Amino acid sequence: VILIPAASEKEVLAVAERIRSRIALLLLRSEDLVFSVTASIGVTLYQPQCGSSMQELLRQADMALYAANGAVRNAVIRNCDLDDQGQLLETARPRQGELPARPQVQAV
Repeated sequence: VILIPAASEKEVLAVAERIRSRIALLLLRSEDLVFSVTASIGVTLYQPQCGSSMQELLRQADMALYAANGAVRNAVIRNCDLDDQGQLLETARPRQGELPARPQVQAV
C-alpha cells in the first residue's frame, strides 16, 4: 500500500505507472536463468464527499488490483474502471496493440 497525500488523480496514476514500468525493466538472475517480472497496480482515490473509510479505500484498491491482474496483467487500473461486479469495463481495457509484453525467461 502506498499513500500519496494531497495528490491529484493524474499525479497518483503517474507514480503508479512509474513503479509498474520500472519493475518491468528489471532483469532478475537465478543460477542459469535471467527473467523479468511485471506488476499490476490497483489505484483508488479518497473523495471526502463519498465518505470513504480506510477499509473501503483498501477494498476498492484491492478490487482494482485483482481486475488488473486477471484481465490484462502488467497494468495500472483505477477502481472507477470497474463495473458493479468488479469486472474491468470494456472502455478501460487497453487496445490490442497496447498490451504489455509477457515476462520472458531465458537460459544463460
